[in-house]
Amino acid sequence: MKGSLGTRPVEVAVVLLMVGLLLSEAWLFHPPENSAISVSTTVSTTGTAAFVNSTLHGRPGTHLSQAYLWERTGAAPVRITYYYESGYPVSHVDVTDWYGLPQHLESVASFRGSSLPISAVNATGLAAFLRQTPAPGQVLVLASGVLPYTVLGPSQNLLLTWMKEGGTAVWVGGAIGYFAGEGDAPASCPQPSNPATGGTLQFLNASLLAVGGSPPVMPCPGEMDAAFLNASAVSQAVGVNYPYSLSMDDLNVGAIDAENGTVLGNLRGGQTNVARVPEGAGQLVYFGGPLVEVTQFAIDLLNLLTAGMVTDTGTLLSSVSLDLPSSGTVALQERVPLPASLSAPGHLCVLSTQTDYLAEFEQLQCG
Repeated sequence: MKGSLGTRPVEVAVVLLMVGLLLSEAWLFHPPENSAISVSTTVSTTGTAAFVNSTLHGRPGTHLSQAYLWERTGAAPVRITYYYESGYPVSHVDVTDWYGLPQHLESVASFRGSSLPISAVNATGLAAFLRQTPAPGQVLVLASGVLPYTVLGPSQNLLLTWMKEGGTAVWVGGAIGYFAGEGDAPASCPQPSNPATGGTLQFLNASLLAVGGSPPVMPCPGEMDAAFLNASAVSQAVGVNYPYSLSMDDLNVGAIDAENGTVLGNLRGGQTNVARVPEGAGQLVYFGGPLVEVTQFAIDLLNLLTAGMVTDTGTLLSSVSLDLPSSGTVALQERVPLPASLSAPGHLCVLSTQTDYLAEFEQLQCG
């Protein structure tokens, strides 16, 4: 059911400790507000191209990206449903980060002058939510690395059914589907009641996985892999800095393209660590690694949401990366071709993002 993030009386002290840690983290790591950044943009559109004039101003040396996006007309505002229930197991996620991610999302959204509706569901409420018809703009965020047994088991996969009916889910943590967790029972490995690799393959085709869908050689689902540091077109354009991965969660770029998905994260060879994978009429946005550095993760996720990359309502046309010079001001004049393949009604939007680590500035202007 929707409501508070924790209800067991015996866990009040734990919740209070988490709140204290969150407040400490916010004080220690919340970046200074860069109120000096300003972006003004005008857009004019012909049949085959848009002409964009922008003036960007800020502190010299600030790193910015200007992304030109085609945003679908009539896209519903984003609303987040967030699964959390204390006492349920996690995988490659710290329980404090699992509890605190919604507060970080709300904090970054508030800094940007926008609101982000977030409602919480526990394990029972998640099952009820997934039995409903997906609503436009609704995004389910799953950040524990373990699906509860209420939605995944030998005879049911409510999450996959919901996505195939049009739902959008975001996953971060251990491999999706590897564990089906119960309350107050740690996700031990190996554990016969868990789906293991077969559960992961219900969500991700074997061709998508860098390990080819073979069972991992380690006893548990994945170890930290080498960092993904080379930017993709999307990660550079909208400011996705997430570099992490787990050894069995690296995704093949060619297979993503073949399934009409979108590479969202960084690259290493022919693999990526973040992608949008179509699931029937819906999609899964898959962060193939642990939930760490939760403030930066919240920024990355919000950048993708604002760009329409999570809900597949935005298409990246091109982007420009720049460092502000000693004067602090740059004037840009860009001609952005509008491909004939843009069949869906829409309009050009300009997304300006500060790409420095932990920087929260982002501004979307649509013509």
